Amino acid sequence: MDKRVVGVHNGHNSSAAVVQDGALAFALQEERLTRVKNQGGLPKLTLQRIAAEYPGDGTKAEGLPVAFGGRNLTACDWQREAILKSYGQRSSGPVGNLKRLARRNAFVSDSINLVKFRNLENELKTVLPCEHPVALGFDHHLCHAAAAYFGWG
Repeated sequence: MDKRVVGVHNGHNSSAAVVQDGALAFALQEERLTRVKNQGGLPKLTLQRIAAEYPGDGTKAEGLPVAFGGRNLTACDWQREAILKSYGQRSSGPVGNLKRLARRNAFVSDSINLVKFRNLENELKTVLPCEHPVALGFDHHLCHAAAAYFGWG
């Protein structure tokens, strides 16, 4: 049985990888294709390349899991100019304080995440050849720990 998962990092240095039957089959950073250092956002060109190189059995891969290394995703594209412009600034105004307060409530935080992941799934439909991609979020630091642990073989 062919088990395939696409892993995506959509922050700064955006990238995607394919793990197939437990082994790394493909990995690429978006900046290699766009020639923009520290390219951020959803790695659309990398995902299109994955779709072309790993088409599966030729049918639409319904329910293709796409794993993201975070649960509280932001909509920031992490472009160099935006990073430099916002350096040292903190969203400490009333809006920033309200956002932080809202995230402390588990129900509100989960609701925000649900909307963000549904939007990601809609965006994934434009790049992956499947009608219903499934975007899953995992704890960011647990992903680092798993990479360190399982990376040793």
